[in-house]
Amino acid sequence: MAVDACERRLTRAQRKAAYAAGADKDPAGDEAIKRITDQRDRMCACADAACAAAVAAEWKALERASEPALHDPYTQRRFNVIDAERLACQEKLGSLR
Repeated sequence: MAVDACERRLTRAQRKAAYAAGADKDPAGDEAIKRITDQRDRMCACADAACAAAVAAEWKALERASEPALHDPYTQRRFNVIDAERLACQEKLGSLR
């Protein structure tokens, strides 16, 4: 793949700078990140397990809708971090299945 061949030619410092600047970012992934961030914020705002369960019920549809954007490594990394935060809030409320 051409991108991989180019990336291999970069020095470590160049790769680090490109990553920090979001060079591997897919703009289409921004919408997926907005949606999961909203999901995380709503989950973390829940005060009880019933609220968390209601928010969690929407998760599968959101995850399926976000699938195309998750092929981008930058978006995938961001998605995973936000999802871990969402899950931590859900675990605190004891609403994991």
